[in-house]
Amino acid sequence: MKKLFNQLLTPTGILAVFVFLLPWQTRYIFGWSELSGAFTEFGTLSVYATQIFLVLGLACVYAYRGPPVVEPSYRRSIVFGAAVMAVTIVSSSLAQQSIPALAGLIDMAVAAIVFIALLDKRVKLVWVMSAFVVGLLFPVGLGLVQVFIGETGASTWLGLAARDAQRLGDAVLVLFEGERVLRAYGTFPHPNIFGGYLAVGLLTTLGLRSRYYAERAGPSPATTALAIIACVLGFGLLLTASRSALLGLLLGGGLTMLARRWPWRWAGPSPAPTAMLIAIGVVGLALGASLLAPALASSLRGGGALEDRSLSERADQYREWPDTMEGLDWLIGSGPRSYVFTLATIHSDRGVWEYQPIHNVPLLVLSEIGLLGLIALIVWVVTLDYQNFARFPNREAAYAHGLGKVLFVIIFFDHYLWSSWAGLTLVACVAALMLRLGEDKSLDETRKIV
Repeated sequence: MKKLFNQLLTPTGILAVFVFLLPWQTRYIFGWSELSGAFTEFGTLSVYATQIFLVLGLACVYAYRGPPVVEPSYRRSIVFGAAVMAVTIVSSSLAQQSIPALAGLIDMAVAAIVFIALLDKRVKLVWVMSAFVVGLLFPVGLGLVQVFIGETGASTWLGLAARDAQRLGDAVLVLFEGERVLRAYGTFPHPNIFGGYLAVGLLTTLGLRSRYYAERAGPSPATTALAIIACVLGFGLLLTASRSALLGLLLGGGLTMLARRWPWRWAGPSPAPTAMLIAIGVVGLALGASLLAPALASSLRGGGALEDRSLSERADQYREWPDTMEGLDWLIGSGPRSYVFTLATIHSDRGVWEYQPIHNVPLLVLSEIGLLGLIALIVWVVTLDYQNFARFPNREAAYAHGLGKVLFVIIFFDHYLWSSWAGLTLVACVAALMLRLGEDKSLDETRKIV
């Protein structure tokens, strides 16, 4: 027991448990702002159980083992990340809606802690990445129940909301016959968020498989387990019917595979084991497609009343966005999580469910923390890419590049990477992996890598 405790009381142990529990949305709500006389998620002031665990756990670890040990080369990215945080603090302090601004600031601050903690050179990324993908398995099982049963109950302690395919407001697919099929939420607030996690999880599984194969110079029980996980996560991704996540995975995975086989970078034996893993993942995708073919066809082709309404609503968001910028301070914006409240001042006759952030992160950031915040964020991302490219031709760096591109696609189709705790933390994890993956130069030996 003492040995287990000592292993857990390390930066690796705390972060591994944290990312394993990250899909669970248990939280304590202690403040909120009403919108159109009703409760809105974007005006909720809360603290998540995972946030408490992370902060307390890292405080104990750093008190016992010393502060994070960060490579000097990462300091530039940390400085620009701090610039984003500084602009957000200023914007929050001047925001008219103080509760939403404080909620966004808390989530950003804890996500920043995640980013710094993962840069600690004492953290063994392979264990944290493994915990992340394993932690997604139960949500996939729950998502399967949601899709095929059509409803699940609520649980305050587990952070689960009730879902029902027949209830207006829950995300569904509509079959050709008019039957409503609930999309997979898993343990997340929305299927698109779940889809984003699964897309990142799938590519992370490929990276882990490459690492394990390289370290063991061949197949092992670990690579077999990862093949099964790839199949499960691929199946779960289709259950979410998240087009942004699927498109992100397509681009991120495609760029990763292209970089891995770039002729002037690598030469060596044919990557048969990796090809086998990809094939198994494709089998999982095909299985899900065969079970949900009618609904998926309707969703992906963009046809049907439900899909037409979704596209129309997103087009309306782009038309309304310039109106939300009128009268705002272009330098620091209106404050985090304030977009829906700004929209409500312009269109006050709508129901609370009609007020949604624009599904475009750069435009949302410009509105909420202004031009200074958007510039700082862009520069931060550029520094991440620059340091990631500097690791090429290391293949783990190529996988990290693919993870970044998954999120790069999603930011232009969804808002959750900026507007939610789950999204901000996913960004922090991927950003840290972009900096750190590729540190182990021994894995560059082409004869050992697949």
